[in-house]
Amino acid sequence: MCIIGIKCELTEPIQISQGQVIGSTNLYGDEFLGIKYGECPKRFAPVDDVQPWTQTFYAITPAPGCMQNCTSFPSACPTNCSECCFTLNIYRPLQTPGNANLPVMVHFNGGSFTVGAAGVQLLNASRLVGLNQGVIVITCNYRLQAFGFYFSDNITDSRAPGNVALLDQQKCLEWIQKNVIYFGGDPSNVTIWGQSAGASSVGFHMQQQFLKYNQFKLFNRVIFQSWPAGIQPRSLEQSKAYNRQFAELCGCYPSLDVIACLRNKNYTDILKCSSLIKYDIPTYLNKPLTVGLPWDATLNLPSYYLQYGNVDFINRYASQINIPVIWGIDKDEGTLFIDEAVNKSVPLNYLIAKGIVGFLWYPQNVGKISKLYNITNPFKKDYHDIIAQILADYAFTCPMRNMSRSLTLAGNTNIYSYVFDYIIQAVELLYGSSHWAPDCYTHVCHKSEMPFVFNPPNVPTIQFTDEEETFAQSIGCRWTNFGKTGNPNSLSCTSPTWNAFTINTNTSLYLTLDTTGYVSNYRGNPFCDFWDNLGYTF
Repeated sequence: MCIIGIKCELTEPIQISQGQVIGSTNLYGDEFLGIKYGECPKRFAPVDDVQPWTQTFYAITPAPGCMQNCTSFPSACPTNCSECCFTLNIYRPLQTPGNANLPVMVHFNGGSFTVGAAGVQLLNASRLVGLNQGVIVITCNYRLQAFGFYFSDNITDSRAPGNVALLDQQKCLEWIQKNVIYFGGDPSNVTIWGQSAGASSVGFHMQQQFLKYNQFKLFNRVIFQSWPAGIQPRSLEQSKAYNRQFAELCGCYPSLDVIACLRNKNYTDILKCSSLIKYDIPTYLNKPLTVGLPWDATLNLPSYYLQYGNVDFINRYASQINIPVIWGIDKDEGTLFIDEAVNKSVPLNYLIAKGIVGFLWYPQNVGKISKLYNITNPFKKDYHDIIAQILADYAFTCPMRNMSRSLTLAGNTNIYSYVFDYIIQAVELLYGSSHWAPDCYTHVCHKSEMPFVFNPPNVPTIQFTDEEETFAQSIGCRWTNFGKTGNPNSLSCTSPTWNAFTINTNTSLYLTLDTTGYVSNYRGNPFCDFWDNLGYTF
């Protein structure tokens, strides 16, 4: 996209498998926006292969995101949406020759599988690529909510087989294998990468590829930012119950042909029905304290097969997972979800805190968890931060330590973990009105690292200080160097050296503005030891 105040020109035409493409150039590099990787299928069906085109495609403006209602994240919401949203964006160094053979990094956006898009301002990677050179970054759209995860009661019904959001991402990766070479990329040197639901997607692709091929055919390295690995994919029974409720709300269940009925609904009806789903939760919660319910990947669907929970998969096959990994968390991962879930009019007092613990982790565990996290004072008025910490430990922090240990014990010496601890000064960029997520103005919430990873050039509300700009460049250097070599360290990256995870120290890089260094056994004893023993089954 031509950025205001920056000189823009068109690239030379590039001939790819489907036809000719022209992008735009700016101060930082070349951009190719809104290229189709698939054709629009009927609603709920797998994406079709992209067809050739006869006229030159000018890839110079962002394409619509997939259908959603997105208002809470100002820089992460698409301006326009469509059901025909199967597009990707390519960012490469200026005038990269076709034979450059550059490493490729593919990013899947987060958003709880309900919001977000590849072409939003926050994910513009032109500056990330321009500052670091030697790498191509690609972002991919994929379907969300019911559009991406609804499936028929008959799981062999090809009209709605389920997990099609993940099939969209897979189709994008397959397109990259066939076409990135024309843009100067190396299809044999691909890192896949995501934040939140995007990180969950990376984990699902690891499992699906391994179970299907006993190897990772579409990528060589992985990056997980804020992977909620403690939250498991849905069982068939769970997802079927939500699917039926969704179809009933749309007036299509029971019906002789539920799929046909749902396909005849306007997209606004689909979004509305999705928002009206009732959860079996206590009255003091607005929504479940989980990521993506009810729209998330489902186990044991033949369309895109997943068999295990996230932590279970890594532990079972650790000895065969030998690819380099970066994963990490924001210091206060649970805070955003507590802000969203708990009714603001109800104080999160002693009784409600214990009620949440019992609801999420079963009544038999209330005593142990309450003792560990000091939920013991009936007169304490606010347990908000403690419940947020419990959620962060269970869903994010402790699974990361658990899986790091498993892979390292199995001989993988290329595991790099981090803890991010900084609040951007322009915090409204991420969280909008403080009334929506008030505690994220004072806590290092979920997705706090995103502006520093992408360092986007075209977000008016980002006004980095000089120190923040230096911090962002150091993070971008580490991420892209990992994409190039599988090691985040290089002479061009700011010290200190990012040491790989070891069993003896359980060391993570501690990323903060002034004192980036190391932290050992973060939240490990007694908290992560407790969750490892209890298990990640929620």
